Amino acid sequence: MQTNRYFFLITAQMAVGTKFHSTLKNYFTQPRSQLRIEKEVEGVWSSVADVLKSISSPKAIESNVVHPDLKYRGIFDAIADYEDKPTLIEWKKSDKPRKSILLTYDNPVQLAAYFGAVSNDLNYKHLNVRDALLVIAYTDGSKADAYHLTTDKLREHWAQWLIRLEEYMRKYGKDGEKILQGGKRLFEEDIEHL
Repeated sequence: MQTNRYFFLITAQMAVGTKFHSTLKNYFTQPRSQLRIEKEVEGVWSSVADVLKSISSPKAIESNVVHPDLKYRGIFDAIADYEDKPTLIEWKKSDKPRKSILLTYDNPVQLAAYFGAVSNDLNYKHLNVRDALLVIAYTDGSKADAYHLTTDKLREHWAQWLIRLEEYMRKYGKDGEKILQGGKRLFEEDIEHL
């Protein structure tokens, strides 16, 4: 019985996260007059209201990205202008305060992985994304925390990502080290051109 209750809570939380992302996608892709905020996401929507004021000119929303050399892929939340600069944006929902980027656990590593892929994927490279933003939206409606990551900060998390990817490739993929050897170099070369 306890297992079923836990499963129901996790499922409900995931549903709110999915609706939140869907609402954000609609916010950026549809006329504002058509935007509907469902009751389940009112708290997280109120939470991000101030952050949304600093975001404009969406360039890609919930888009697939592939790192052509390292062969990993993912779906990032958004590329849009944040404070007038092209920025990779990741939205997260939380029931608990995350008042330090350290309390966001692996989210900066995930963001660095997306950033590395966006910087190398020909579908996005032309957008000249140089920054990332991790937004933690709170279900109770309290003001969201927005963590701006510069290229230097992303570089630190990129190193962590490469270690994890290398471990994965070593465990599961053929020629894992060969594929990853150029990863750090590719990132550093891209950074030099900023």
